[in-house]
Amino acid sequence: MSRAPLLLTRRTVATILVEDELPDLQGAFDCDPEAGMFCAVGEDRAALERLDPAMAAVANDPERLRALVAGAEARGFAFDD
Repeated sequence: MSRAPLLLTRRTVATILVEDELPDLQGAFDCDPEAGMFCAVGEDRAALERLDPAMAAVANDPERLRALVAGAEARGFAFDD
């Protein structure tokens, strides 16, 4: 049985990335996506500056993105995109 392809928002990727690789950033920013744009907002500039290259690295490496999603699926992450 095959399943429908998983369509991810950048907000979901950011959530999984923080949970898996940057847990100290939890609660340091909020996501405010609009019209296909990803926007992370928060008072902690250092946290935002760490999130930026981490998101870019995942976005530019399909294998890393697949691994991140597979790990989230394995632990029961609720994809609600």
